[in-house]
Formats: sequence, C-alpha cells, structure tokens
Amino acid sequence: ISETDDIILLVDDNPTNLQVLYQTLQGLKFKILIAKNGQDAIDLAFKSDPALILLDIMMPGMNGFEVLNKLKENPKTTHSAVIFLSALDDIEHKIKGLSLGAVDYISKPFESSEVIARVKTHLKIYHLERDLKEKNHQLKLDNANILQSMTEGLLELEMNGKIRYANQAALKITGWKAAELLGNDFHQCLQHTDAAGLRYPSSNSTIYRALREHEITQ
Repeated sequence: ISETDDIILLVDDNPTNLQVLYQTLQGLKFKILIAKNGQDAIDLAFKSDPALILLDIMMPGMNGFEVLNKLKENPKTTHSAVIFLSALDDIEHKIKGLSLGAVDYISKPFESSEVIARVKTHLKIYHLERDLKEKNHQLKLDNANILQSMTEGLLELEMNGKIRYANQAALKITGWKAAELLGNDFHQCLQHTDAAGLRYPSSNSTIYRALREHEITQ
C-alpha cells in the first residue's frame, strides 16, 4: 500500500490551523480531506474511511471528544486512528482523549516536523494492525477448513457443557444436524445413557468431570 492510498481527515474550526496542517502534509502525497466542525467530520469519515484523523478538541457545537465517541461507535470508522489537536496541554485532557481511543496528542501551536513524524508513525502502525487482522482472519479460515476436512469427529464444548462447535465428521458420526447440536447440552444430546442403555446423571459423565475438575480422563 503506497502512501497515496491513505486518506487523512483534518478537523478544526480555525481556518488558519487547517491551512497550516494542510500545507504541512500536502507534500507527502496523502489524500487530505478537511472538515470545519464535528458533524461535517463525522459525515466525511463515514463516507471516506480515513486511515488517520487529526481532530481538534475545542470546537463549537460538537467537541472532539464527542466526535471521537461517534467514530468509535460506528464499524465504518472504529479502526481509524485519531490524533487529538489542542492548545489544552494538561494531563487531564490527554488522559481523557487516550482513554476514549485516541492514539496520540499534538499540542498547538504545531511544529511541522512533529506533525509529520507522528502522522507517519501512526499510519505505519495503522497498516501493521490492519495487516495483522487480515492475517489472523485468514488463519481462522484456514483452521476452520482443516477442522471441517478431518475424518475424525470433533466437538468443542463450553465449560458448562454446551456444544460450541461440531465438524462435518462429528455430524456424520452422530447423525445430528448442526442446528440440533450447537448451543445444546452435550450430555442430553449424546451421553445421557451408559453402555447398558441406562440413563445416568451428568455428574457421572467423564466429560463433565473433566470440565469441572480440569482433569484428563479416558
């Protein structure tokens, strides 16, 4: 992914600050969008899916903290990295911004070299995290395909004995459909009688004992 693919959203109610930020970053060949208030920032973010948002805190109407909350609540923008911009250089506002999900904090007046360095750093982190999520997702798909292709029946149980997963071989062996097994009690479905066909309580089940006492049983 080249830097030209990245969208950066600048949000500030002060035109001079926006101009300074724009001039600072335009030479880096990112696609830059501008918003002058919180609502415009949210609308633009939902449409453009920015990688990074430089967000002013003190704005009329909706302040930066409120904007960040809206962004994190929406699946379209929850992954966007947010750097707060503010003349409020006290520790209380920094902690609040970071606790809400911001990745960094830049104080006004801006130092161009600092802005550039932090933008590059957080874009790099953004891409590393996105790549990691994609690899983890692919790994889960690969693992799921392996489990489904196994000839051995495989069941996954929750600690309370509910069936969480069954591969195709398990369904074939038991003769049950997935909807009939998943979420239901293992003992009631598959192990409610002993070898002689007599019903016995779940407390006598080796499976339940293993779950309860964390001991491996044969």
